[in-house]
Amino acid sequence: MFALLCILSHIAIYLFSRFIVKNQIWKKVLLGCSIALIIVWTVYYEVTKLTSFNILLFLMCIALSYVLYVISLIIVGTKLSSEYIFPIKCFGYKGRIKQSFARESLHNIFSSTYEELLYRWFIQNALYTLTNSAVISICITSLVFFAIHIRKNIAIVQMLDIFIFSVAITLWHHFAGNPLYCIIFHILRNQLVINQKYIAYKNELDKKIKYLTMIKERKNYGF
Repeated sequence: MFALLCILSHIAIYLFSRFIVKNQIWKKVLLGCSIALIIVWTVYYEVTKLTSFNILLFLMCIALSYVLYVISLIIVGTKLSSEYIFPIKCFGYKGRIKQSFARESLHNIFSSTYEELLYRWFIQNALYTLTNSAVISICITSLVFFAIHIRKNIAIVQMLDIFIFSVAITLWHHFAGNPLYCIIFHILRNQLVINQKYIAYKNELDKKIKYLTMIKERKNYGF
């Protein structure tokens, strides 16, 4: 009964935040209510699972996050160049692009942590408590996570990418049993995508600057 009450409360919070409440302050209040419910669920469910650690699972979640990132590149049709397969060049950027990259990276840590605690740690476990079925809890959680992330005019390949990620990380939570490894999985995979995005953006920016410089030089020489 408590699990069902928590699920219904979160549905109400989501509907109000998404469709009714427009004020950003009240949206933050609803987010706070959602976090409070997750904390209550953690105390009710089993807080000790959050404190356990397994080095093998930790290494596996790092490897799996990278595999899912590469699969994402293939699905969306990104060129598998060395700078995208190993997207670390962005850490050397400076100026405004560095500031933007840092802000998005920090936001990724918060959003990925919150989503894993909400969808896998709370919803998936609550559904399993109610149904006693791993299949039902995995299927519903995967579909809910997928549906929440669908936006207007999103490309089909991006929808496929989101769906595969949703199923993979939900299955991983059922296997690992600890949201810590899902949080690490989610943060790392998203961070790799963010890195690739900024590298692609910087490459295009450099091309435009090079082209404009070439045009300017031609004008200076009278071409």
